[in-house]
Amino acid sequence: MPTEDLAREVSRRLSPGTPADLGAGWFEGLSKRNRAALLARQPLWVELATYVQSLDDEQFKRAIVFLRRAFGPFAPHQKRQVCENLAEHWGVNADAAKEALAAPLSEAEEKKLADLGDFDFDDV
Repeated sequence: MPTEDLAREVSRRLSPGTPADLGAGWFEGLSKRNRAALLARQPLWVELATYVQSLDDEQFKRAIVFLRRAFGPFAPHQKRQVCENLAEHWGVNADAAKEALAAPLSEAEEKKLADLGDFDFDDV
């Protein structure tokens, strides 16, 4: 699929009008395709970064379940590449992103993860 068509489809599927769990679930399915080809297509990551930024807290909690499953099977170097792609879109220096990924979680970050344990995933 040409990159322009893929970016358009991702934009459509990950639009604000689409429920977070449906959009992220669709992306989960897409991520099972040729990962190397997906990683190389910057417009896809621009659309995903824009989508994640558009989510409110509750939508993000619903979407994170699918996004975690989508990226779980990626190899460590592919996960780093995803983070670098997203960081580039968000204006974060690639080296700073690498350092942040390697650093231990702060107390606040640990609390946020613990708070996800209180989220009701039964209807997802």
